[in-house]
Amino acid sequence: MIFFLVFYILVIPISVLLHEIGHAIGVLLSSNSNAIVFLGPNDRSNRESFKLGRIRFHIKWAYFGSIRTVEYPLSYRQQIIVAAGGPILSFILATLTIILSFSQLMDGSMRNFVAAISLFNFYLFFMTIIPIRYPNWMKSYAGLPSDGLRIINAIKGNKATPI
Repeated sequence: MIFFLVFYILVIPISVLLHEIGHAIGVLLSSNSNAIVFLGPNDRSNRESFKLGRIRFHIKWAYFGSIRTVEYPLSYRQQIIVAAGGPILSFILATLTIILSFSQLMDGSMRNFVAAISLFNFYLFFMTIIPIRYPNWMKSYAGLPSDGLRIINAIKGNKATPI
């Protein structure tokens, strides 16, 4: 029961935050722009929590997030790098945690907990890399393009939507 609560209260929001940091790393690698990372709403109610280098963090406890860049629009190449950053980081986290779950240093319940972290990050990877427009039941993301769709649109040279 305690692992479920920790997973629900901490692991999911932290995994989403790390996914968004992956996008921010894409911003840093492909431009001179600052990145603004949001965990929770991307509006005035979510005030800046802290700044780390060129990344500003606006964090409210939530299960959704987004980023913005200070400079917009980004080139098509930059859009691809930024959009791919989140899924890439989610995939790396999923891979590292699945490897860790096979470690002999963990007992059964901790191994299961780490494997669940891995499964959630694989879920996050697949739900963001599949090129779709999110359905209405995904309230915070309803109507927005997935990272995979953003990548495809940038490859096709379509006008970008803000990140």
